[in-house]
Amino acid sequence: MDVCMFSVTATSVSYHVEDESITLEFPEMLHIGTSWILEIAYIGVINDKLSGFYRSVYTDADNNVQ
Repeated sequence: MDVCMFSVTATSVSYHVEDESITLEFPEMLHIGTSWILEIAYIGVINDKLSGFYRSVYTDADNNVQ
């Protein structure tokens, strides 16, 4: 098993008001087929109001609530 762990920091973050999304730019290409973990430091309320970061649940194909 070949495991390689390192971190890449975004060089810029752009917020798009119209669709409430962000774009992250990195100093190098992130390779397709590689698993990545995105860590975001967030200070604020996490609620169920469907705005900002919010909690949600769904029922999967086996009828389990996720």
